Amino acid sequence: MKDAKKKSISEVITNMAISYPIHFVANYTIIPAYATEIYNAGYDFESFTIINLQLGLWFTLVSFVRLYLLRRLYAHYGPEETALSLVKRGFRRIRNA
Repeated sequence: MKDAKKKSISEVITNMAISYPIHFVANYTIIPAYATEIYNAGYDFESFTIINLQLGLWFTLVSFVRLYLLRRLYAHYGPEETALSLVKRGFRRIRNA
């Protein structure tokens, strides 16, 4: 049981560490595409709601892909791997390349 908790914590920390830079980039690519529409919507509740729904769908899609790929990564390397061991493995590959 203790080991399962460590793996869960490791997965959550990895998810958080990966999600920040991904969503940082997404903010700079998705939101500017809607800047003119947001400005033109002004106080029109209907237009503003549609824009917010579209933005929400984009960020949901980004989160879905991120989580799916992260789970595939953990499934590929096995349940005994942790975030730290995957990072160490990546650094070793980079150093040996």
